[in-house]
Amino acid sequence: MEKQQATDFVLERIRNNHSRDQIVTELRQAMKAPEAMLARFVDSIIAEYAVAPFEAEINIDEQALAAFVTDSIAKLRDSDDILYDICLRTGWNWKKAHDFLVNIQSSQLTKVQKSENRLLLPLGIVLILAGSALTYLLMNKGFLILPGIATLVGGVYATSKALRHKPT
Repeated sequence: MEKQQATDFVLERIRNNHSRDQIVTELRQAMKAPEAMLARFVDSIIAEYAVAPFEAEINIDEQALAAFVTDSIAKLRDSDDILYDICLRTGWNWKKAHDFLVNIQSSQLTKVQKSENRLLLPLGIVLILAGSALTYLLMNKGFLILPGIATLVGGVYATSKALRHKPT
Protein backbone atom coordinates (compact mmCIF):
# COMPACT_ATOMS: atom_id res chain seq x y z
CA MET A 1 0.00 0.00 0.00
CA GLU A 2 1.38 3.39 -1.00
CA LYS A 3 1.40 6.39 1.33
CA GLN A 4 -1.48 8.13 -0.47
CA GLN A 5 -3.54 4.94 -0.37
CA ALA A 6 -2.84 4.60 3.36
CA THR A 7 -3.81 8.25 3.88
CA ASP A 8 -7.08 7.73 2.00
CA PHE A 9 -7.68 4.55 4.00
CA VAL A 10 -7.26 6.44 7.30
CA LEU A 11 -9.44 9.38 6.21
CA GLU A 12 -12.19 7.02 5.01
CA ARG A 13 -12.17 5.20 8.35
CA ILE A 14 -12.36 8.51 10.21
CA ARG A 15 -15.37 9.55 8.12
CA ASN A 16 -17.00 6.23 9.06
CA ASN A 17 -16.53 6.99 12.80
CA HIS A 18 -13.84 4.40 13.48
CA SER A 19 -11.72 5.00 16.56
CA ARG A 20 -7.99 5.60 16.29
CA ASP A 21 -7.23 2.14 17.70
CA GLN A 22 -9.59 0.48 15.21
CA ILE A 23 -7.92 2.33 12.36
CA VAL A 24 -4.44 1.30 13.53
CA THR A 25 -5.53 -2.34 13.86
CA GLU A 26 -7.09 -2.43 10.39
CA LEU A 27 -4.07 -0.69 8.88
CA ARG A 28 -1.72 -3.15 10.61
CA GLN A 29 -3.66 -6.07 9.13
CA ALA A 30 -3.54 -4.51 5.67
CA MET A 31 0.12 -3.44 5.72
CA LYS A 32 1.79 -5.94 8.10
CA ALA A 33 3.78 -3.07 9.63
CA PRO A 34 4.71 -2.36 13.28
CA GLU A 35 1.82 -1.00 15.34
CA ALA A 36 3.81 1.87 16.87
CA MET A 37 4.82 3.17 13.44
CA LEU A 38 1.24 2.95 12.17
CA ALA A 39 -0.07 4.71 15.28
CA ARG A 40 2.33 7.61 14.62
CA PHE A 41 1.19 7.67 10.97
CA VAL A 42 -2.50 7.80 11.96
CA ASP A 43 -1.75 10.56 14.50
CA SER A 44 0.09 12.54 11.83
CA ILE A 45 -2.89 12.22 9.45
CA ILE A 46 -5.24 13.39 12.21
CA ALA A 47 -2.98 16.37 12.91
CA GLU A 48 -2.25 17.21 9.25
CA TYR A 49 -5.84 17.11 8.06
CA ALA A 50 -7.19 18.62 11.31
CA VAL A 51 -9.72 15.83 11.62
CA ALA A 52 -10.59 13.65 14.53
CA PRO A 53 -11.94 10.12 14.46
CA PHE A 54 -15.18 11.42 16.00
CA GLU A 55 -18.04 13.20 14.23
CA ALA A 56 -19.71 15.27 16.94
CA GLU A 57 -18.29 17.00 19.95
CA ILE A 58 -19.02 15.38 23.28
CA ASN A 59 -20.59 17.48 26.03
CA ILE A 60 -17.70 18.35 28.29
CA ASP A 61 -17.07 20.05 31.55
CA GLU A 62 -14.28 22.47 30.68
CA GLN A 63 -13.30 22.96 34.32
CA ALA A 64 -12.85 19.21 34.78
CA LEU A 65 -10.93 19.03 31.51
CA ALA A 66 -8.73 21.95 32.59
CA ALA A 67 -8.06 20.18 35.91
CA PHE A 68 -7.14 16.98 34.05
CA VAL A 69 -4.78 18.88 31.74
CA THR A 70 -3.16 20.73 34.65
CA ASP A 71 -2.60 17.48 36.54
CA SER A 72 -1.16 15.84 33.43
CA ILE A 73 1.26 18.73 32.91
CA ALA A 74 2.28 18.60 36.58
CA LYS A 75 2.99 14.88 36.19
CA LEU A 76 5.27 15.77 33.26
CA ARG A 77 3.27 13.74 30.73
CA ASP A 78 4.20 14.12 27.07
CA SER A 79 2.15 16.85 25.40
CA ASP A 80 1.15 14.56 22.50
CA ASP A 81 -0.32 12.09 24.99
CA ILE A 82 -2.24 14.90 26.68
CA LEU A 83 -3.50 16.14 23.30
CA TYR A 84 -4.63 12.65 22.35
CA ASP A 85 -6.53 12.30 25.64
CA ILE A 86 -8.18 15.69 25.08
CA CYS A 87 -9.29 14.56 21.60
CA LEU A 88 -10.69 11.33 23.04
CA ARG A 89 -12.59 13.10 25.81
CA THR A 90 -13.99 15.92 23.69
CA GLY A 91 -14.11 14.87 20.06
CA TRP A 92 -12.11 17.98 19.15
CA ASN A 93 -9.62 17.95 16.31
CA TRP A 94 -5.89 18.09 17.06
CA LYS A 95 -5.56 21.83 16.45
CA LYS A 96 -8.44 22.77 18.74
CA ALA A 97 -7.07 20.46 21.45
CA HIS A 98 -3.61 22.02 21.02
CA ASP A 99 -5.03 25.53 21.36
CA PHE A 100 -6.84 24.46 24.55
CA LEU A 101 -3.63 22.92 25.94
CA VAL A 102 -1.60 26.06 25.20
CA ASN A 103 -4.29 28.19 26.87
CA ILE A 104 -4.22 26.00 29.99
CA GLN A 105 -0.42 25.99 30.06
CA SER A 106 -0.28 29.77 30.03
CA SER A 107 -3.10 30.33 32.52
CA GLN A 108 -2.15 27.56 34.97
CA LEU A 109 1.64 28.05 34.85
CA THR A 110 2.00 29.06 38.49
CA LYS A 111 -0.01 26.05 39.72
CA VAL A 112 2.17 23.68 37.71
CA GLN A 113 5.34 25.35 38.94
CA LYS A 114 4.14 25.18 42.57
CA SER A 115 3.69 21.41 42.34
CA GLU A 116 7.26 21.07 41.05
CA ASN A 117 8.63 23.29 43.84
CA ARG A 118 7.03 21.28 46.66
CA LEU A 119 9.84 18.74 46.56
CA LEU A 120 12.63 21.17 45.91
CA LEU A 121 12.21 23.22 49.09
CA PRO A 122 12.54 20.35 51.62
CA LEU A 123 15.36 18.81 49.60
CA GLY A 124 17.20 22.12 49.54
CA ILE A 125 16.81 22.59 53.30
CA VAL A 126 18.15 19.07 53.99
CA LEU A 127 21.15 19.64 51.73
CA ILE A 128 21.96 23.00 53.33
CA LEU A 129 21.79 21.49 56.83
CA ALA A 130 23.97 18.52 55.86
CA GLY A 131 26.52 20.82 54.23
CA SER A 132 26.58 23.09 57.29
CA ALA A 133 27.09 20.10 59.61
CA LEU A 134 29.97 18.77 57.50
CA THR A 135 31.56 22.21 57.34
CA TYR A 136 31.31 22.56 61.12
CA LEU A 137 32.82 19.11 61.71
CA LEU A 138 35.70 19.69 59.35
CA MET A 139 36.43 23.15 60.72
CA ASN A 140 36.38 22.12 64.40
CA LYS A 141 37.18 18.43 64.36
CA GLY A 142 38.86 18.20 60.99
CA PHE A 143 42.35 17.66 62.34
CA LEU A 144 41.10 14.69 64.34
CA ILE A 145 39.21 13.18 61.41
CA LEU A 146 41.94 13.59 58.76
CA PRO A 147 44.51 11.25 60.40
CA GLY A 148 41.81 8.59 60.73
CA ILE A 149 40.98 8.91 57.06
CA ALA A 150 44.67 8.73 56.13
CA THR A 151 45.12 5.59 58.27
CA LEU A 152 42.09 3.98 56.64
CA VAL A 153 43.30 4.78 53.12
CA GLY A 154 46.83 3.64 53.94
CA GLY A 155 45.52 0.37 55.40
CA VAL A 156 43.48 -0.34 52.29
CA TYR A 157 46.48 0.42 50.10
CA ALA A 158 48.81 -1.81 52.14
CA THR A 159 46.27 -4.65 52.12
CA SER A 160 45.76 -4.45 48.39
CA LYS A 161 49.54 -4.37 47.83
CA ALA A 162 50.00 -7.42 50.07
CA LEU A 163 47.33 -9.30 48.18
CA ARG A 164 49.00 -8.53 44.85
CA HIS A 165 52.41 -9.66 46.13
CA LYS A 166 53.28 -13.15 44.87
CA PRO A 167 55.79 -15.07 46.96
CA THR A 168 58.62 -16.59 44.90
